[in-house]
Amino acid sequence: MNSQSIWDDWGSPESELPLKSSGYNSVNMAHYFQQCLAKATWYRGFGIVNTQALSGSFAKWKKTGLTSDTLLDMIHSYMDTAKLRGSAPGWKDFIYQRDKLLEYVTKPAPSIDMVEEDDYADTYDEDQAMRDYLERRNK
Repeated sequence: MNSQSIWDDWGSPESELPLKSSGYNSVNMAHYFQQCLAKATWYRGFGIVNTQALSGSFAKWKKTGLTSDTLLDMIHSYMDTAKLRGSAPGWKDFIYQRDKLLEYVTKPAPSIDMVEEDDYADTYDEDQAMRDYLERRNK
């Protein structure tokens, strides 16, 4: 028995990789959101997600051209970034915050080149910071 016969029996690793597509299963994405929400340490709700309603929203979003990568980025950003959540976070809030999340994940990340040293120097006064520190220390 050689290594080629093993691959013939089990298939090659290249053929096993799933194809990447822009489409996604809305129900699976809704269940994934529910799993992420249940694992979130900040979430204090019952952990109940109306997956049917959420998957319906995801299906509508897919018709508008939302890709699976963008939706996953939106889910992860919602779970990780507190400023993207409303006062009562959950699956309804995720739907409500769609525009804010979409803007957050699609905006280009600021590069280091965009921040100039002069802008930083204008906003930070090192001498004043040292005086403030010494005043707090001597109290």
